[in-house]
Amino acid sequence: MASSRDPVRDVLRIDYHVEAFPAGDEECLLIVPRVFVNRRNLLEDCTLDLRELVMSTRVEGECWLLICGCGTQGCGVDRPVEVSHCGESVRWEVPESLRSRSTTGAVRTYSFDRATYVATVAAALLQAQNLAQQSGSASEIGPHGFEIEELLGLDPVPSP
Repeated sequence: MASSRDPVRDVLRIDYHVEAFPAGDEECLLIVPRVFVNRRNLLEDCTLDLRELVMSTRVEGECWLLICGCGTQGCGVDRPVEVSHCGESVRWEVPESLRSRSTTGAVRTYSFDRATYVATVAAALLQAQNLAQQSGSASEIGPHGFEIEELLGLDPVPSP
């Protein structure tokens, strides 16, 4: 008989690093995320929207956590992640294919310990903000349209 509390939880790892790329005669610094669940890279064909990730610590429902680099919902990635809060857990239902090419509708479900999830998201936000401050005005963060000023103004993640 299965217990109502799943003792097995998935492991979420998020970190940011800076990559330099040429922008005309200058060099631009891009603050780039890496997202792994149980060592599986979730950002193979997309990027992370940190605003949506932070929001997912507070609200449930469709979240565009994984999104096309252009930042437009439904472009490139046309299926959101379904986020639910279940007691001491946060659950993601991630479509097997984030693009409409797949017709199966299959999802991969991940379950995270809520306190660990919130701490992981808070650490990722702080790391991205610190990198933005260190990199100065020549830095950018994805997806397109997410400005450094907006990143620096994001509210801290609430404690669980």
